Amino acid sequence: MRLRFLLCLLLASLTACQQTVPTKPTLRDIDQVSQTKDQQQLIVKPKSDEEIRKAYLDYLKDASKNNSERVNALNRLAEIELELTEKLASESKTQQSSDATNDRLYDERLKKTIELLETSYRDYPDAKNNDRILYQLAKAYDQSGRHKESINALKKLVSKYKKSPFYVESMFRIAEDAFSHRDYLAAENAYSTVLEARNNSVFYEKSLFKRGWARFKQQFYTEAIDDFLQAVYNHNFPAYNKLNTSEKETFDEFFRAIGLTFTYINDPEQLYSYFIDTPDSPYIYRTYSVISDILKQQQRYTDAVKILTQFVEKHPQDEHSVFASLKILDIWKQSGFQNKILSSIDAFYKKYNPDSKVWKNSKNPDIRKQVSSRLKAYIVLVASYYHKHYQSTHRVANFNQA
Repeated sequence: MRLRFLLCLLLASLTACQQTVPTKPTLRDIDQVSQTKDQQQLIVKPKSDEEIRKAYLDYLKDASKNNSERVNALNRLAEIELELTEKLASESKTQQSSDATNDRLYDERLKKTIELLETSYRDYPDAKNNDRILYQLAKAYDQSGRHKESINALKKLVSKYKKSPFYVESMFRIAEDAFSHRDYLAAENAYSTVLEARNNSVFYEKSLFKRGWARFKQQFYTEAIDDFLQAVYNHNFPAYNKLNTSEKETFDEFFRAIGLTFTYINDPEQLYSYFIDTPDSPYIYRTYSVISDILKQQQRYTDAVKILTQFVEKHPQDEHSVFASLKILDIWKQSGFQNKILSSIDAFYKKYNPDSKVWKNSKNPDIRKQVSSRLKAYIVLVASYYHKHYQSTHRVANFNQA
């Protein structure tokens, strides 16, 4: 009985201790909501960002390096600091004004973020989520103007974590950095790595286009055109007249790159040869047209006409052939070469006058309407020219021509 009494007394004492000694909060409790229970209802009050931040700071003061939860606390606190930093940046952008207090707080938050991430990576180099730590560290470095350190962090990431979800974007940023520093070979290689990687849909088209420019800068013109044109095919543009403003700008940018590269090749025969294996490409005339526009802007009128003439000769059955011929008239008109414009109009009229056999095989009545309208304007132009000469020379031939 005495032994039983002592055991009961000991159990009662232990129970009392459990009820009076508070348990130390764990890392799991910090991001949870605090609860206040009343007799009638349960009130749940979420913690503020600042409260959570302070709780993590307090936790880290006492956490030893050997504590397995310390790395999680460092990373979570770094995320919070980065989120608060981005919030401050967003507020400043919305207000469109610079506030000294906000700027100081922004710098402090960013500095603290970098400090936490550096500590995490240094103290736990083999931690499971270090690819994310390096990605966030690169982002924080970049925001603080430490661009070189940002790129170095990304290089560590792609070197060590090839299966990371941040791998493709990191490699693209590395390629962009190399391109900006005119290291075009390194940029080309990095863009190629992005193109070969899995889950690269976000950066695929951009990498194709930028690799094209990297190759262009190295004078690999044919390879550059391959990339530019592949970017066009990858985008899968609808008809040009159905594009919105943004899409038109993208389309025009792609073809400006293609046209400019062909002008550097400066060989019309190579232009024809490039498309000889893809005769059904919907972008053949667009390429010829853009090249001629670039040459015309450079006042290389004869070269511009030569390109369009080649298209007419090599693609006589293409419905765009008539538009190429009209562009030739426009180029000669703009150039001021009077004899060229007159002879070109005469040749155009012989081929595309209303009774021409060309229209018997035409499947697009809209083209005939456009040609008819333009032809009327050019006929008046020629008539005015001969009429003016008749007034000054009184030659019967000029009168008859008019």
